[in-house]
Amino acid sequence: MPFPRRLFDMNVNPECERVMREAYNFLSENRELAYARDEIEEKLTRLISFEGSTENIERALDTLSTLAAIRSRKIDGTHYYAFGQEFDTGTWISRRHSTGE
Repeated sequence: MPFPRRLFDMNVNPECERVMREAYNFLSENRELAYARDEIEEKLTRLISFEGSTENIERALDTLSTLAAIRSRKIDGTHYYAFGQEFDTGTWISRRHSTGE
């Protein structure tokens, strides 16, 4: 089944994009905090039901980090994630780029 080119370009499937959107929204709502990967996974599994959760969460966080939508740091052996910048979650284009900043 075909899916949007933007997903192809990001190397994610529609289910992973749904996880990306949930992770981004969660971190966006908690901008002053950084969360460990396990904490994000626990939160997302309570919010949505999906198959391949661990793989999709890992890919979603990696893709969001690559886009700079979220920030990632390894501190004392644990990967933490925090909000990065405003993105349009329908297109995954930075609002900085869409406004010319």
